[in-house]
Amino acid sequence: MRALGVRAINGGAHWVLVEGTVTAPKLIASGAIEKAKAFDDNKALSNLREKLRALITDQKVDAVVVRESDYTPGATKLFPRVRAEGVALEVASAHAKPVELLKWPTIASRLGVENKAGKRKGYLAAPEFRGVNCAGFSAEDHDALHAACAGLAK
Repeated sequence: MRALGVRAINGGAHWVLVEGTVTAPKLIASGAIEKAKAFDDNKALSNLREKLRALITDQKVDAVVVRESDYTPGATKLFPRVRAEGVALEVASAHAKPVELLKWPTIASRLGVENKAGKRKGYLAAPEFRGVNCAGFSAEDHDALHAACAGLAK
């Protein structure tokens, strides 16, 4: 089984593709889809949709997990990220792939890791996660990795 984890950003996304199980994931590929400076928001989201569609079909993805924003009411600065999350959900659903939108507490539960603020910061900076080399990963890459792993079978 192959699971794609997506951590949306303004007009783009960080993504990680894994296969295996929750306890023994294997990294297949990772990357980022950035918003081009010349793109307005609509063009950026359209570009994100096309790149995710190609990734899902070319890599034979079985499931998609989108890391949901940790937002509070009135947090308008997250609106661009939330729109990108919606695009990721739509493109996965349109390609008949199981798709989930999960917040950190649910991801942590599926991974069997502690759901405490201090522990989460450690996970976002760790050089390794269950045998996957994370050296050089950004916090967004780690979020995508954890989401992808949460989409794997136990």
